[in-house]
Amino acid sequence: MRYRNRKYSTILLYGCFWVAATAFADVTATIDPAVKHQTILGWGATASKGQISEYQLQRIVDAAVNELGLTRLRLEPPRREWEDPFNDDADANHIEWGAFKTGQTDRIIANVIAPFKRLVEANGDPFNLYVSPSFFDGGSSGSAMPWMLKEPEEYAEWATAYLLYLKNKHNITADYYCVCNEAGNNNAYSPQVVARMIKALGPRLRAAGLPTKIEFPEGVNAATSWRYIQQIQNDPDIWKYIGLVTYHLYGDAS
Repeated sequence: MRYRNRKYSTILLYGCFWVAATAFADVTATIDPAVKHQTILGWGATASKGQISEYQLQRIVDAAVNELGLTRLRLEPPRREWEDPFNDDADANHIEWGAFKTGQTDRIIANVIAPFKRLVEANGDPFNLYVSPSFFDGGSSGSAMPWMLKEPEEYAEWATAYLLYLKNKHNITADYYCVCNEAGNNNAYSPQVVARMIKALGPRLRAAGLPTKIEFPEGVNAATSWRYIQQIQNDPDIWKYIGLVTYHLYGDAS
């Protein structure tokens, strides 16, 4: 394979790489199909409806799959709807479904995730979904509720209820679940807090018959994720539930 190579300046904007070419050089690349390297799980983005028309939204979904080749989505539970701000009841082993509002999730599934999934699978590719809530202190997501931080089993009930709703209502099963998007970045989710919640959530996922694995630690950069990994690396009761080790690409620390 022969192609024109360029020096590139790259900007990461909401999960998309924008590349500007600045110089040319001749490069020859030889592909050996017998040699396998890292397997790419998928290219993805965050599922969000936004303030646009349904026609525009469907055009974007189609372009994302059929032009950009995206196959993976991140779904962020609508914190201000899902059992917020009050706990559903005092029993972490009982889900009071009436305490959960579902309107925003239903709209995102119907208008973004379901059509995205259909297009990906129609192309013969595997669709991948991960659920990743945010708990930024002072941010638009809102802080973690005190009852959630105090009792890991209550957090596990909250997370399991959301995953079960996706499966039972919309026939959507999340492949992965992240306890906290960007843990340690302006939120109360220290390595110890995340570890306790993984230990509570992992058994519940299995008991509920969900194949969902934990995606961890999803730090704001590689250095943060590595710090979280180091602090729990010797705890086998955590790692048996983890399916992906992940980090974001913000700042020089990555």
